[in-house]
Amino acid sequence: MRNFFIFITFLLFLLNKDSVVLGATSALNIWSKNVFPVLFPTFIIADLIISSSFITIFTKYFGSILSKIFKTTKYVAFVLIISLLCGTPTNAKILKNLYENNLIREESITKILTFTYFFNPFFILIFTNVRVLIIFWISNLITGILLRNKYIDDYANTENYNISFNLGESIAKNMNIIINILGTITVFMVISYTIPFINPLFNVIVTSILELTTSLYKIKTYFNINYFYLASLSFGGISILIQIKSIMKDTFIDYKLLIKSRIITLIISLAICWLTQGIAT
Repeated sequence: MRNFFIFITFLLFLLNKDSVVLGATSALNIWSKNVFPVLFPTFIIADLIISSSFITIFTKYFGSILSKIFKTTKYVAFVLIISLLCGTPTNAKILKNLYENNLIREESITKILTFTYFFNPFFILIFTNVRVLIIFWISNLITGILLRNKYIDDYANTENYNISFNLGESIAKNMNIIINILGTITVFMVISYTIPFINPLFNVIVTSILELTTSLYKIKTYFNINYFYLASLSFGGISILIQIKSIMKDTFIDYKLLIKSRIITLIISLAICWLTQGIAT
C-alpha cells in the first residue's frame, strides 16, 4: 500500500510538471532564505556546545528540577533550552548525539521529543505573533507533564562525558542532514502544489498535514487566525516527522506516543487560545 501511494505521488509529479517546478522552486527559496541560514549554524553551534562544559553546568543547576517534573534524564534541561531556541529537528539531532555518546538512554529520546516539539521562534514569528508562540510553548510543556509517567528514566551518565569537536566532521555531517531536510521539504511542498485547489480551507488543511512552512504561509495569506496557526504548529506536518526519522535512523522512537503528544498539544493550545482570546495579539 505504501509503495502504491509513492508510485501515485510521483506519477502525479510527471503529469503536473508546472506544479512540480513551482513547488520545487518555492521549497528551494524557503530552504535557502529561512531554513539553511537558521538550522545549519545552530547544528554546528549545538555540536560545539555539546563538546563544551556548558552542557554539564546547565544540567547540574537545572537538570534535577526538570528531571523530577518530567520524570526523565537530567539532560532534559539542556535539550529543553536548545529546543526553545532552535526548535525541531535540531533537538532530535542533539538527542541523537547524547544517545550516541552514552549520555542518555534510547527510551528518553521519545519522552523528551513529546514536549520539546518546538520550532525556531524567529521562524514562527515570521508568520504568526508572540501570543501564538507563547501558547505553543506552554502547551508543549503541559503535554510533557501529562505524559510524565511514560518512559520514566532518571539515568544521566556524566562519568564518560568527553566529546571532542571537529569543525570539518561537523560541517560534513550536518550538511548531509540539512540536504536531506531540503529533499523532504521539496517533496512535500511539491505534493501540496499538485493537489487540486478546491477552496482555501481545504488547501490549508491538506498543507498542514503535509508540510509546516507552506501551511503557515497559506494560513497567513487566507485566514491569519491564531487557531489555525496553533493547529498547524501542534502537528508540524508529516515532513517534520520524516526529518526526525531520518536523523534518528536505527534509533528507537515510539511514533505512536509522539503523535499522541501532538494531539494532546493541539487540544491544550486551542483551549488556551480560547480562554485567553481577550488578550491582544
